[in-house]
Formats: sequence, C-alpha cells, structure tokens
Amino acid sequence: MEQLPILRRNVKPDDLPAIFKRAFERELDRVVMAQFCEPTRVEHRQLNKQYARFFTLLADQPHLLDGSEESAREFEDLGLSETEAAGLTALSHTYRHRLPVSPGYIADDLRAIGVEPTETNVRAVARITAAAYRQANIAACEELGQPIEPGEVWPLSFPLAKLARQIAETKTQAVNQDSPTTAPAQLDPSIQSSVPPPSPSPFPQEPRTPSPLISELAQTALAKRIEEGTWRPERRRDVEAALALFIAANGDVRINEITQSHLIAMKDLFLRLPREYGRERKDQDGNKVRETIAEALARGDKLLAEWKRDAAVADANELPYVGLSLVTQKKHLTWISALFTYIEGIDPSLAPTGLNFKAVRKACVQPPYQGNRHSIKKNKKKNSNRLPWKSDEITELFKAPIWQGCHDLTNRLVAGE
Repeated sequence: MEQLPILRRNVKPDDLPAIFKRAFERELDRVVMAQFCEPTRVEHRQLNKQYARFFTLLADQPHLLDGSEESAREFEDLGLSETEAAGLTALSHTYRHRLPVSPGYIADDLRAIGVEPTETNVRAVARITAAAYRQANIAACEELGQPIEPGEVWPLSFPLAKLARQIAETKTQAVNQDSPTTAPAQLDPSIQSSVPPPSPSPFPQEPRTPSPLISELAQTALAKRIEEGTWRPERRRDVEAALALFIAANGDVRINEITQSHLIAMKDLFLRLPREYGRERKDQDGNKVRETIAEALARGDKLLAEWKRDAAVADANELPYVGLSLVTQKKHLTWISALFTYIEGIDPSLAPTGLNFKAVRKACVQPPYQGNRHSIKKNKKKNSNRLPWKSDEITELFKAPIWQGCHDLTNRLVAGE
C-alpha cells in the first residue's frame, strides 16, 4: 500500500514564491484561453483591467469590497471615473457571497508544496493568491498586445510587490535562456517598465465602430420603438427599471462586453430586493429623494436576515416581503433581451453573442418569503368592517335619473326620457 506524503503543519516564508507561481500560471492560462476562444466577444483588456483592480484590493484592502456607497466614493478618490467605480462596485456585489479565490485551488497549491491545507493556512495564503491573480490579468493584456499602462492599476503593497518582482525576474531569466533574442513578457508595468513596443501587424486593420453602452442603447431603442409605435410610451418605465437593475449588478458596460455572467449577476439581485423599493421620501432637509437600488439592496439584506432568523415573528411584525415575484423577474429579463434584439437588427457586429436568456429564466425562483398580507388578514376580507346599505338608502339610490331615465348620454344626472 502506497504511503501518503507527510504534510507540514505550517506555511513558511520560503513557501510563498512557489504558491504565488502556481496561482499565477493557473490564472494566466485560464484568462489567455478565454481570450483565445472568444477573440471578439468581449473587450478583454477592459475586463482584465477591472479584475486586476479588484484583486489588488482583495490582496491589500479587502474592506473596500463591501459594495457600499462609501466604498464607491473611495474608488473615485483613488482615481477611478464614476463609471469605473460603479463597475468595480458591481463586481464586488457579484463576489459578495462566493469567493473569487477558490479555497479548493489554494488547498491544492498547499498540498503541492508539502503543506497541510488547514483553515489557517488557506486563509494565510489567500492574499498571495489574490496578488497572483492580479499579476495574471495584467500579463494577459501583454498577450493581447495591449499592455496595461502605469497608473491604470494600483500598485501592490511592498511585501506582495517584492514577491511579484521575484516571479517576474525568474520568468525573464527562463525566457532569456530559452530564446535570447526574444523580448520577455512583462508581468506588471509598475514592476518592470522597460517593455519594447509590440511589433506592428503586417495586416491593415479596419477601424471598428465602438459598441454603445447599454444605457445609450436603451435610450436609442426607446426613442425609436416609441416613435414607430412598436412600444407604447409606458414601456419606458419598464425598460428603465430593468436597465437600472442590470447596471446595479454590472455597471454601465458596453454591449459587446456583456456575457452570461452579467445576466446571472442581474438575476442574483432579484431575491435580495424588497418587493417594494425605489419609492420617494423626504430627506432631512424636506427634499424629495428616491431610494437607490444600492439602498434597497442594503435594506433587503437586513430584512432577509430577519426573515431567516424567524419567519413567524417577521410576519407577525408585518415586515416587508423580500424578493421580486417570479413574474417580475422574468419581465425584467425580457426587456433586457429586447434591447439586444434591437441592436441585432441594426448592427449584429455590435451585439453580444452566446447569451442564454432561457437558462437564466429557468434559474429564477419564487422568493421564499412572500404572502398575501395586502388582501387577507386574520381570516377577514379587506372591507369586512364596512356597514351594509340600508333598504331606504338603496331605494333612494335607484331613484336617481341614471336608473329612472336621463336627458341623454352626456347629461345622465338630468331627468328625462
């Protein structure tokens, strides 16, 4: 019988470069293959840059990834535009309940270097793995021939940057030994800045029309469809409500960047929202303000925790229900699908491909905490306390000209034939 290897109990500093290298190579292979398999489906450089920023914060400042409005403002203070900050906040919401750095992969990396994957060890090297994923997304842009410029991604803290530099130097030496005339691929502009410019392509490239943002598409589609009579004017409210949820989950992204994961992120918001949200209220100064989706999600999470704690008590206290109905969920997905159908009829090259709305609709579920409190309460009808009509009141009512004979259709309260 083969004897199992003996694993060490604790991680040592000498183990960190090997863990970093394994995580870096695994993530780089995954991203590069995605770029190779889908060369025109999404704007890979923009996506890689967003993930590089996300993993930078996960490695150094994970508290900023709580998805709150305060964190979004801090992103802007760190130099991001409002759109970029919204996109990073949406990414934070996506990974709020599932880890972007898989504990299973970390456990495999620990076993590979002879360390027992205890909970403490996995937690200790999670930041190392996040930093490695950051470097992999930056390196993937090099593979595209579109390197990340200095300042586009925040630098790592000194210990993690030093570790990344060691891996970069090791990679450079390996490339130089294999092919001395080949320029090494750089991992990070903040680590190595002497990057030779990429060789120009021998094939002329036609300029591409930039794909519109989903908010721009919605405004164009609404104006066109309402003008031609395909959609009634009241459809504007339905489309804008679905659009607001999509942007809350993903940011205002370009149409050709949208993938199945964006639809799933939107779907995941449905069960977190209160059944009634977005209503107007007055602030401390007496001005009318409307509840934002971020505020509604925060309120919904608190309500959901109360319902999970004790549903009977929550119902007795008449807490608002949480989760959009199944009909409403599918309606929002239908209007997002209608926007993509519109642009496919105008310019298919600008439209997203490979989206499976049918699968997302099947994944939608009825919220667990719902009820009919608005119509029935304590086994009584809503208007059960109203007194019945008296007989003389009914007689007086039917003496009105509208029952006995009126002047004409426009003067039905005037007596006549």
